Amino acid sequence: MNETFSFSRFGKYFLFDLKQNWRRHSRPALLIGCSGLIIYVVWVLFSLIFTQQWHGPLLPARLVVFMLAFGILELYYCYLYGFVTDKRKGSSYLMIPASTTEKFVSLLLMALIVIPLLFSVVYLALDGVLCLADKTCGASLVGSMSDGYRQLLNVAAHYGTNYFTFNCRNTVCND
Repeated sequence: MNETFSFSRFGKYFLFDLKQNWRRHSRPALLIGCSGLIIYVVWVLFSLIFTQQWHGPLLPARLVVFMLAFGILELYYCYLYGFVTDKRKGSSYLMIPASTTEKFVSLLLMALIVIPLLFSVVYLALDGVLCLADKTCGASLVGSMSDGYRQLLNVAAHYGTNYFTFNCRNTVCND
């Protein structure tokens, strides 16, 4: 087999890898993507039990859950691709007629672009629907991000710049 990178062969392998991942691992990934909905239900139940009032989770709690779920999803997919170095489980992976580079690029695209993008779409869409349905949770994560970006633009316009800088002070330690 030729070890050079071929776009046509890579496209076929990437589609194969995408279909295999969807068949084998779509349910856990969707469950992790729905973690915001699960946390919302648990939060509201605890709110009803302890305060007898309906309160959805506020923005900081939803943002922390998003970041934790994203980290768990990435760790899950790193675990899934761990079979590559196992001789018993990785032999079929090694026998696929694609170059090592094509397999590696497919792995990177799946783990760093496709899976995080799908997770973000599912999570943020559910968050937006929940915030539309329940006004106690405040703004959606997407709406809050756009508000924060708008505030940064207003600060930049106020000071007459079109870019952002962060000044970090350097100190000398004389111990």
